[in-house]
Amino acid sequence: MEACNHEGTLTMVEMEVDGEKVMRAQVNPALCTGGGTCVAGCPENAINVKGWTLKQYEDMVDMIVSDQIV
Repeated sequence: MEACNHEGTLTMVEMEVDGEKVMRAQVNPALCTGGGTCVAGCPENAINVKGWTLKQYEDMVDMIVSDQIV
């Protein structure tokens, strides 16, 4: 996944879920800057960064690009 711009912050790891081996994204919290690119790039909406949801990031981006910034 190329959603995170910081090398090593987001990696894919193999896990066992319900007896099946699957690949899952794993965020290294020590390297995470909380930028949210992995949240927005996750096709399953399965990543929350430091407690932020995808909806919160979308709302933040909407405010940034709107003309209502004070």
